Amino acid sequence: MPNLFIPRERLHQWVEEVAADTEKHKQPITYLVKNQRRISKYVAINARSLTVGGRGTALFFQGLISRIYDLSGGRIKTVTNDHIKTSERAIRTVLEQIMPPDDGFADRVRQIEWRAQPHIIDECLHSLFDNDDLDRDDVAKLFLIQWVVIEALDGVWTPPANFDGEARYEHVPIASIKDAE
Repeated sequence: MPNLFIPRERLHQWVEEVAADTEKHKQPITYLVKNQRRISKYVAINARSLTVGGRGTALFFQGLISRIYDLSGGRIKTVTNDHIKTSERAIRTVLEQIMPPDDGFADRVRQIEWRAQPHIIDECLHSLFDNDDLDRDDVAKLFLIQWVVIEALDGVWTPPANFDGEARYEHVPIASIKDAE
């Protein structure tokens, strides 16, 4: 059974906290990235074809996603190559449905029912596709790399016993969250 979803508002709050105080989160993120060396290697290899800024963004997102799981509590086992390959295969089955990386890309991704942690995916989509500094093709590659990271990490994450996650996904635009703050 897939994990319950990390609640959208809480997730966005953590993303904002990490972005606002990167120094505070630097040590835990470094630890998390080093302990998931297979997924780190996957990100580094797949980000090689990106621009320098894209490569840095890929590594940053991997650390941020790992930190979100860490802040959620529970236990994160080590991602294996099999977890990565399984995640890649699943995503590859929907590439024709979601491509090209145009204005409808995010909506097409949101229609994929089996996604792990769709609110993390929404944060990635928002951050990447609203970034005019990155090339649109780089953005699509970056997103697909991070989607593999999310699927693989979710496969090895066991939420804490008291985790109050969501069982049902409903898209909540970031603007709605910011308006509520």
